[in-house]
Amino acid sequence: MVSVGTAVEARVLVESEPFDLVLIDVGLPDDEVDGFDVLGWVRNSSWNADTEVFFTTGRSGLSDRLRALRCGADDYITKPFASEEFVARIQAALRRRAASSAAPGLRCSYGDVVVDYRLMRVSTRGERNLHLTPNEFRLIAYLLEDPGAFKSREVILRDLWSELGVKVTERTVDTHICSLRKKLGELGDRLESIPSLGYRFLS
Repeated sequence: MVSVGTAVEARVLVESEPFDLVLIDVGLPDDEVDGFDVLGWVRNSSWNADTEVFFTTGRSGLSDRLRALRCGADDYITKPFASEEFVARIQAALRRRAASSAAPGLRCSYGDVVVDYRLMRVSTRGERNLHLTPNEFRLIAYLLEDPGAFKSREVILRDLWSELGVKVTERTVDTHICSLRKKLGELGDRLESIPSLGYRFLS
């Protein structure tokens, strides 16, 4: 468990590592931000967009509760509350998260790269979601399924493009790899190429 005292500290954490659950108070010591700002940072984070978020606050007004739930909070608990109920709600949320994580092929982490297969989205540590074309997403997800293993251009075309019914050349693979390297930024070097073997992603 990690505890922070300011919104600035919270932002650094939620944008740099994943959490199972985040607890937020509406009122914070920061001058210009509050718990709703923190909620926005969590939901926009590539690491915690799907993390369970609870508000625990003394503000019991209906407008605050509705605002929190409409902005993406999973629960809103007003103080004072019974500790037994609080713990039970957290345990229920963590069970839901564990069941969701156990579902195959939804969201997987490969080192510094996170692939969300349901949303067809790829993100990297410390960065926003990468803006990939459908074919770029399919290619990087394909390479990440067997990290470190080389895939020849011929095999990649067979496994990814033949089912589309589109006639392409091996140069198509090179073009997509080049684009992926640029969009991955500093992680672009992880896409390794060997002329006699093909391409692989080093996670």
